[in-house]
Amino acid sequence: MNLRPILRYQLREYSKVFPYLYTVIYILVLFSLYLKYFRHTGDSQLSGMEFMTMAACFGVGVALFKSAFRFFSSCGVSRRRLFCGMTAAIAVTAAAVSLLDIVNTAVFSHFVGYQTFYAGLVQNQLKAGSADFIMGEFHSGLPAYTAGFLLKNWLWCLLTDFALAMLGFLIGVLYYRMNKPVKILVSVGVPAVCFIFLPLFDATVTHGAIGRFVSAAWAQWTQWGLNPGLDLLTRLLLVAVLASLIWLLLRKAELYR
Repeated sequence: MNLRPILRYQLREYSKVFPYLYTVIYILVLFSLYLKYFRHTGDSQLSGMEFMTMAACFGVGVALFKSAFRFFSSCGVSRRRLFCGMTAAIAVTAAAVSLLDIVNTAVFSHFVGYQTFYAGLVQNQLKAGSADFIMGEFHSGLPAYTAGFLLKNWLWCLLTDFALAMLGFLIGVLYYRMNKPVKILVSVGVPAVCFIFLPLFDATVTHGAIGRFVSAAWAQWTQWGLNPGLDLLTRLLLVAVLASLIWLLLRKAELYR
């Protein structure tokens, strides 16, 4: 199964998106340096810039399926080959952008006060007394970006970017399979349920039980994410579930919709 043409095509498409993202990031860093050294506003603080990369990976997964599916299907590429090629391209992209985020972290931290999103999660767990296995990589509550910590941070970013891109891929296939009325219903109904009706139901009927459950689940998820072994296992399982759902939808997708 030759995946190289699909891989090259998808990587070219992805490469059109991320330069704009990193241009914005570097402009923000330069602005922080300007404030620090020319306006003397003290040590400017930046944090969680890689969260923008995660959002971009999700958006790329959603937006670029339809055109790729039609193009490769018209060229006689099988759905199985297309699925494997696009998944491989997502994995390579996630590895590349997460590595660039870690390189940026190692550089930024020498010039501005910079904290990664992962380091922020670690700090929160340390305050709760539940992340002692990495206590040695923090000094007075601030991250020490050692090689070991950066490696853990890269693994966390890689798996997060990969999982979010696969989630976007799944949503892209779902939207492709829906007709227009269903797309409108889902686009309006899902946000309304999640951000309006569910909070009202939780406040008036369950008296906060749903919110407490979600908070506890998020706390457990982030705690697993701070352990590289559990992080690898849980997120690979998540990616496997997403990939299975994508394949079930993709194998029956019609070419012209």
